[in-house]
Parts: sequence; structure tokens; C-alpha cells
Amino acid sequence: MSLTVCRAAVLLFFVGWASLSLAGPPVSPTEPLTPAEQQAKFKLPAGFEIQLVASEPDIQKPMNLAFDAKGRLWVSHSIEYPFAAADPEQARDGLTVLEGIGPDGKAAKATRFADGLNIPIGVLPLPSGNEVIVWSIPHIWKLTDTDGDMKADKKEILYGPFDFADTHGNQNAFRLAPDGWVYACHGFRNASKVKLRGEGDVVLEMTSGNTYRFKPDGSAIEQMSWGQVNPFGQAIDPLGNRFTADCHSKPLTLILRGGHYDSFGKPHDGLGFVPLTTGNDHGSTGIAGVAIYAADQFPREYHGNIFVGNVVTNIIHRDVVQWRGSSPWVEKPEDFLSCDDWWFHPVDLQLGPDGALYISDFYNSIIGHYEVDLKHPKRDRHRGRIWRVVWTGEGDKGTRGPGDKGTLSDVTAKSNQQLATLLGHPNQSVREMALNVIVERGKSDPAVAAALKPFVFPIFESSINPAERKDIGFGASDDNWAALAGWALNRLGQLGAGEINSLSINPSPLVRVHLMKILAEASAAQWTESTKQLVQKSMSHANPFVRRAAAEALGLHPSADNIPYLIQAWDEAAKDDLQLIHVIRIALRNQLRGASAIEQLASIKLTADQMARLIDIALAVPSESAAWFTFDYVRGREVSGDMMSRCLTHVAQHVGSARLDDVAKFAQEKYRGSATQQVALFQSLFNGLTKRGQRLSSESELGKWGASLAVKMLDPKSRPAPAWVNVPIESAPISLQASPWGVKPRGSADGVKDGLFFDSISNGEKLTGVLRSAPFAVPDKLSFWLCGHNGNPATKPAPGNHIRLKLVESGEVIAQQVPPRNDVAQKVEWNLAKWSGQRGMIEIVDADTGDAYAWLGAGRFEPAVVENPSPGFALGDSSLGLALTVVEQMRLVDQLPHVLASLNDRQLSSSVRSVAATAAMALDRTRTLTVLSSLMMNNAEPVALRLALAQQLGSVDDESVRKALGTALATAPASLQQPIALALATTRPGADSLLSLIATGKASARLLQDKPVLDRLKATALPDLDARLSDLTKDLPAPDERLKQLIAKFSASQSAALASPTPEALTQGAAHFKKVCANCHRLGNDGGKVGPQLDGIGQRGLDRLLEDILDPNRNIDAAFRATTISTNQGQVITGLKLREEGAAIILADAQGKDIRINNADIDESRVTALSPMPSNVVEQIGEQNLPHLIAFLLSQRQPAKEPQK
Repeated sequence: MSLTVCRAAVLLFFVGWASLSLAGPPVSPTEPLTPAEQQAKFKLPAGFEIQLVASEPDIQKPMNLAFDAKGRLWVSHSIEYPFAAADPEQARDGLTVLEGIGPDGKAAKATRFADGLNIPIGVLPLPSGNEVIVWSIPHIWKLTDTDGDMKADKKEILYGPFDFADTHGNQNAFRLAPDGWVYACHGFRNASKVKLRGEGDVVLEMTSGNTYRFKPDGSAIEQMSWGQVNPFGQAIDPLGNRFTADCHSKPLTLILRGGHYDSFGKPHDGLGFVPLTTGNDHGSTGIAGVAIYAADQFPREYHGNIFVGNVVTNIIHRDVVQWRGSSPWVEKPEDFLSCDDWWFHPVDLQLGPDGALYISDFYNSIIGHYEVDLKHPKRDRHRGRIWRVVWTGEGDKGTRGPGDKGTLSDVTAKSNQQLATLLGHPNQSVREMALNVIVERGKSDPAVAAALKPFVFPIFESSINPAERKDIGFGASDDNWAALAGWALNRLGQLGAGEINSLSINPSPLVRVHLMKILAEASAAQWTESTKQLVQKSMSHANPFVRRAAAEALGLHPSADNIPYLIQAWDEAAKDDLQLIHVIRIALRNQLRGASAIEQLASIKLTADQMARLIDIALAVPSESAAWFTFDYVRGREVSGDMMSRCLTHVAQHVGSARLDDVAKFAQEKYRGSATQQVALFQSLFNGLTKRGQRLSSESELGKWGASLAVKMLDPKSRPAPAWVNVPIESAPISLQASPWGVKPRGSADGVKDGLFFDSISNGEKLTGVLRSAPFAVPDKLSFWLCGHNGNPATKPAPGNHIRLKLVESGEVIAQQVPPRNDVAQKVEWNLAKWSGQRGMIEIVDADTGDAYAWLGAGRFEPAVVENPSPGFALGDSSLGLALTVVEQMRLVDQLPHVLASLNDRQLSSSVRSVAATAAMALDRTRTLTVLSSLMMNNAEPVALRLALAQQLGSVDDESVRKALGTALATAPASLQQPIALALATTRPGADSLLSLIATGKASARLLQDKPVLDRLKATALPDLDARLSDLTKDLPAPDERLKQLIAKFSASQSAALASPTPEALTQGAAHFKKVCANCHRLGNDGGKVGPQLDGIGQRGLDRLLEDILDPNRNIDAAFRATTISTNQGQVITGLKLREEGAAIILADAQGKDIRINNADIDESRVTALSPMPSNVVEQIGEQNLPHLIAFLLSQRQPAKEPQK
């Protein structure tokens, strides 16, 4: 279940914690309260009351809640959590039914329906009243009471097995929707291979966060969305909009069928991730439970609101949705309910048939799944509470009158006519119970369908404006009657053409939305020409929800003649209705999946803009026909470089070799006179081939072309001038002359959040250099965006960091600008009419050798007289790295001199030189080892290059190489010592050398306390290793003791400063975070999503933060353990496994960069017990900067919440 806060927690808190923190600490220092004592700790808006429904000993740790049609509340609960019972026969968890909930909220009776369950979560009582679907490791089961004693005596598998490596990410939030499918969430880290009834073929595979649906009878299961990290909690509104709660991605998300959502390392489907529902993290990354208020017991201003549970902050949020067309947006949550008892943790929310809000309270001193030892003695196993919130306020705010707390009635006791009437009940929970009961009856009673059919006839007195959404479905009973009667008839197989026509002429948008959703579920036989035309016409309906539902239906029934309707709807959609536009794009993608649709496109009349958008969609279709369609388009038109690049990559990934040769010939012919443009096109094709898992062939046209280009690129005489080069600043120390330049997305003051910028912080803030553009004709005006700093804000240094425009002939500087002292880019405009037409060049200068406020970035140049930043940017001409890779793949031995020249060229980036090292090793291993050893021992070479060389040399069994590594280790800076030690520890002789170096005092014995080094040493099985380790470390404090000493020392010296950090310290800390952490970790909306998100990280406190930085392997979550791969070429590569993509595995290295390794090149792969986070972070930033980083991280909290008294 969704109880994690990303690893965010603490063991101890520094002085002053209580007044600064929001949530309770990971281990609450308080003792448990009785339910009555806890009840007094809740805070609610005036007029609301919280009541206890049930508590221990009737239930234990409650998981999910669900009401049945008899008004009874079913609760799954666990003692075993978080450890699954090793012996399922000894499992102690259960499912309890609470009934007789009176005006005071208290349940009169609690009946244990099932025992012996194993961490049950998702629960769904079926309309029969004696059956329930429940998740219990490792299956989704149906439990049945066959003799009427409210005890399950029959147990059958519906679906499974599901993975349960992470028990907090198991199956949850079962919701029986009007379509008769059960919708559910699949959680974090688990990789499930599901079978129908647990046997036969695997019918569904899911990894980590996803949503899916299944039939209650065990006959079908299918995925509905891809991504999110750990969805836990789900709610469906009256229009069928489905929302989930999730930790790590976003607290609230609208789920689109077929959509892909941002997650840890997962790619999207080519269309991009589904747009967000909120940009607000709600104060934590531990969100669980969501409920939509679609009833009338609360005041009107709450109707349509969404309640979200926050297990970390002990709050239930009220999200008030702003509808932008059919797209929901939550700007900022309000606190609806909070509790001053730190043991309160809301993990599920349900709207009751009485109109009350029901809360599952996982009452516990600890909520985090990872941050506190799972066996911690204060983890409570037996306490749990169910609460309900009712409105008791006076006056006209309540829609039922003063003091009316709602009632729970037995829907199953109603007559058919009464049930049909309840389809229009103001409470959505009651409506859907009535729907499910009436469908169940209709399976054996034909009279039910006859009673339902009058309800589908429209009532034309409706005053609802079809273009408006306000309160639709939150009380419009006539509309709900018709919509749900339509669903009931459809599920009973009694929805004919007459009923469809009646529903189609109903003026209510809600009815039309549900009709579109009904038709979306039609089988191929039911999808008639008239049905299709009805849906197509609905694409022009005034209401955006109708259009979105119609687009989804067309997406599920692809046909070429749907395309004009979808394109037209896209043209007419409001620009901020992002969810509608995304559904249209999904639908268009689905139309293009069939080869016949591609063939028919020529007969469809489309504008140039429409065709361009369709081509963009086709790039998300992984088929040869779609790929060739896009190529046909671009080869006959002048298109942007980005479009051409994406198209060629797509073509290379999906077309056959003969066609690929044709593409290669086209590219060579199109740009015969421009080697630079040929290289760009070849790069795109090569990228696609790599994604396909293939290497260049010397027999193919693409291979021959690549070889020809590589020869030109490597020869300085024929190599075209690069778009940008780095020119070292001669006055800077040699060690700081390596290129600082890279490309990163950055925000701009005009609201653009992900524009690409050249910046000088990418490779280390202390590095210096001048990034110089290729010459260009000076335009009349030039604008660009600039960010960064020019030294400490408290000082006034000379403008060492700046951007300037120089004339090529004279060297005269005609324009210059210093950075704005802002991380957010600001616009700069130069009026250059005086020099228009002359040859000029831009220089971006970083001359600041400081380690903070010492960088700048520039991008978004207009007009594009210089090449703007691109994701694959590399200095010394990005094509050089490509040429070296081609040489390596095709074994172009005659290019070895040029390859070695590149390897020794200090003007090139370390990344390009590293590629040269790999190529040289493939061409002449013996000669190259001598060169690499020399570079490794040269302290003037960049640390980044030597680190890469150490990784390459570590697996080489050669005495001279080991000596070179040993020599380098003896004089290496602190940041390089651990990587060299790791390299030596790769082989048994290298491990022996490392121990000998330490024994003779040439390396620190503390390296042997570094867990990655120790792990690799033990893998060599070196004789007498344990004894040698013991001898070499006998005078060192134990790692735990050393860490305690470091923490104590740091706390003593810094606690006062950390309690009241200066703005300067926080700013410097933020800079260090961006430098060493943001490649992998995200704070708010900034940073990578390789490792855990760090929102609210300040709640960890000083001690835990120091633990995680100084010893990242101490508390490593199993989901973020490093994978070590040994290749056939002898390389050892370690990183976090992100995904499998085609015939390759994608790892993220310690800098958050993707590493692609073809499966064919892998000799061995293993998951370690180590973190991919470097264990030498302090060495990377400098010990003197650690207080600033810690101060910044500790400041990442939410507003204060006082502890209980």
C-alpha cells in the first residue's frame, strides 16, 4: 500500500525540530491514544463532526473500505503487514463486515467474514450480498458464503499470481464501474505476470505503477494506463472520470484510457506523458486514498470536490477542481481534516451511501515503508480505526436540513421499480449500488429490462446548457436515470437501436457522455455504420466532455474515416483543454496502427498543418507502414531539423534493411554538399538502429555511408567546422581547463519550463572555458535567454562570467551581457543594425573558478544564427563521438591514429575522449592500454576522463595496467580515489594490488569500509581476504561508529547555524543540490526522476540526512539497488536499471545519464545490495560545502504543525 515517503524520514531530529516540522516524525515519540482520546485531536471546518465507526479489537490495521448494497461496510485489515506470511496457511489477516451504523457513527455489529488472508487490500462486495472479491497474496480471489452465516466457506482464484516483492504496492482500490468492469491499481516495484484463474498462459504483464480492469467473473483482465509510481486509491466521478491518488508522481491524477504517466525511468508511448492534473505535491510524497463528493449530505460548496489522504502529514486535503473544458486542474489543496495525533494515517477514503466520508486510519507510530526498519519494535500491528465525517451544521448550507446525518439502507430489499428510481438518487454510491443490483436481477428476470427501458427516453425540460459542466451529475436525477439505465440495458444485452437513439437525442451532456462510453465498449459486431456515425458527429458536440468520450470511442474502433472528425475536433479544442487534446492524439495514433488506414490517408483532405500534426502522431506508431509514411512525407518537403531527425530515427527502428538502404541513399543525396547535415541525418538513423538493438553492417548502404562520414570527421583536414567549440582560458589552472559546458533544461521568466540551455555547471562549477560559436552573418537584432551568476552575491567581482558578440575580422566586442544572478533565465535583446551583415561569433565565457555562484547558461537564440542547444550536444563537434562509435562498431583499423589523436586531445570533452578510448581498445588493445595507462597517471587530466578510464581499465588483467592504477590512486584527489579502488577490485590480481597499496600506506584503509569497494572485493574470492581486511582496518573505528562520530561532530559544530540558516547558505546549498543531486532526484518540478523524489526531505532531520549522504548504502530501498553488468568486451558497468527497451537494457549512471547496453553484449548481470548513488558525494562537493547542502535540504519542509500536547 502507498505508505512510503520516498525514503524520506528520520531517526533523530536536531534541536528546534518540533517547532519546524509538519508531519510527525517517522517514529512517533508519543504513545497510542484510545479512540476517544484521538477523536478529540481532530480538526474540521465548522459544522462537521467526526465519528468513530470501528476500532481494535474488531479490526486491526485497516487497508481498504467498500460498501455493499445492504449498507454494510467491508474492511480488509492486516496483522502481517508489511511482511507476507511465509506459510500462507498460517496467515492471520482478515475481512470484516461492519453493519448497523447508526446516527452516532458506531457500527452495531462486526462480523469476521474471512480469516487466514495474507495482507488483503483491495476489497469489493458483489451485488449478491454473499460474495466478495479481495486481494490476498498472491491472487485476486472471490470468497463466497454458501450457507448464509456470513462466513466465507468457498474460495476461488480469479486472477494471479501477482508479484508481492513490495507489499505496499499491491492490488488496491477495487471499483465496480457502470460498465461492469472492476478497476484497480497495481503498485510500486512489483513485476506481475497474471493468468486467468491463476493458471494457463500469462494474459497481462505489469511492472510497478499501472492501472487495470478485470471482469468480476474471472474471464478477462486488461491494462488501462501505463506508469505512475505507486497508485493507491481510486475514485470515479458521475461522468466516468477516473482519478487516482499516487505517491512520488502526483497526489491526484486523471486517468486516460491508454495514457502513459511519468514514473521512475519509464518511457512514454511516443505521444508524451498525459498532462498533469495538479502541479502541487500536497506536502509529501505519501498520498493514499481519494474520494469524490457526489452526494447531498455535505453543503453545496463541497459537491464535486475531491478528498485526498496524506499519510505523512496526517491530513485529508480538499481539492477544489477548476475545469478547463474537460481538463481538471487543482491549483492548491485546502486542509479539510487534520489530526494532532501523529499516529493518524488516512490510507483509504470512501463516500458512503449515507453521504458521509469514511476514513480508513492505519493507526500507527510508523507509516514509512523504507525509512524505518521494518522490524522496528514500535511498528504497531493491532490498532486501527474507521472514522466517518458528517455534516451537522445549521442553516441553509446543508442540502438536507440541520442535523441530517444520512442513513444506510438495504438496496437489495427494493422492488425493481424502486431500484430503477434509485438510479436517479442524489448520492452516486446509492445510484451505482442500485445499478449493480438491478443488473444482477436482470440476468434471470426479463421483466427488469422492460422496467428500465422507459428511463432512457429523454426529458426535454432539462435546463442544462450543453456547453456548461457545472454540477452535472451531482444531483441531476433525470440525467442519471437515463445514463445508468442505458448502462444496465447494455450489460443485460438489451440496449437496441431504439434505446441508443433515445439516449442520443437526450439534451443532457451527462447522458451523451455515458452513451459514448457505452458505445466505446461495443464489440466489432455491435459497432455498426450508424453507431460509428453517431460517435463521429459527437466529435462536434458543444460539451467538451462529450467530445472527449467520443474521441475515446473512436480510438477503440479505428477506421480511416474517423481521422477528419478527430483532426477537426483538435482544431476546435480549447488550447488549455489538454486532456481532451491528449485523448484525440491517442485516438489518432490508434487509427494509424492499421496499414490500411495509412494507405487511405491520400484520399483524406487535410490542410498542411493538419497533415504535419498527423505525421507527428505517426511517429508514435511502431510499425513499418507508419514509419514509411512519415519518411514519404519528410522527403518531399522542407521540414524542421527536429522533425527530420525524429522521422529518420523512427524509420531506422522499424523498416526493413532494403528500405533502410533507400533512406541512406536519400539522405546522402539530399545534403551531398554538406557534411555537417549528412552527419546529423546519419546520427538520427544510427540512433534508430541502436534502439532496434542492431549494429552497423559493412555490407549495408548505411554502414558504408557511416564509414565514409567517420573518416571525414576524424581527419582534421576534412572535418567541418563545429557549431560550437570550447576554448580553454589560459590563465586558469590546467586542472580547471576541461570543458565545463553541457546542455540542461531550464526555466525562463516567460513561463517556458523546459527550454534547453548551454550551461557551465554541467561538468563541475569550478571549471572554466569559453564556448565559441561558428561564424555567422550578424542580424539586425538578436535575442536570447540568459541565466546564472557572476560570483557570490555578497561581493562585486569583475564580470568574469558573461556572453559577448565579437566580429570575426577585427575581434571587436560589439555586445556584451553579464548573467542576471538568477537561476531563471531572463531575456536579452541586442540591436545590431550597425554591424548587420558582417561576420560575427558568440562567446559564452565562464572565467570564475569558484565552487558556487560560478556558472552561467544561455539558449533560445533568435533568429537561429547559431545552433541552439540540443539533447545530444557534445563539444568538439558532437559528430566526433558518433564517428568514433562507427569506427568501433565497424572495426576501421586504419583510423587508429585519428582515434588516438582524439583520445589525447584536451580540447575535447571527457565524454568524447572516453568514446575514443573504447574505440581504440577495439582496434588495438595492446597499444591503447599504454596510452590509457599514461592518461590515468596524469593528474593534469580531467577527473571525469580518469574516472571513465578507471572503469575501462579495471577489468583488464594486466600488471602494467594495475601499476598505473596504483600510481594514480596514490596521488588521486578524494573524488577519484573510490572509483580507482573500485576498478582495482574488479579482478582478483587487482584486488590483491589494492590491498598491498593500502598496506604500504599508498592508499587509505578507509576505502575498505566503502561498501561498493568491499562488495566488489568479496566477489573476487581472494584467499585470506577476511584476515587481510581485518588487519588493515583494525585501527579504524567501525563504519557505524565512524558515522556516529561524524554526525556528532557535525551536529555539534553546525546545529546552531542549521537552526537559522542564512539566505546565502540556502542559496549555496541549492546550487550544490543542482550540481550533484538534481541529475537523479527531483524537488518539486525540477530535477531528474531516476532516484526517489525528495519533496519534504527536510522531515528526515539532520542525523538521517547525514546518514543518507555519507553512507547511501545503509538504508537503500530494494527498488533502487544498483545493477552490475559485465560485457563481452570485459567492461563492468554499474547503474540503476531503468527499463528494457527493445533488445537493450537501459541503466542510469551516477550522474543520472542513460547507458544503453545491448542484450547481445551482456555476459553477466546481477542486482547488488548497493545504491547507485555515489558514496563519495562529500568529496565531490567539498567538505566545506556540506553544511550549505544540508541547510538547503533541511529547509525543504511544509508550514509548521505543532506536536500534540
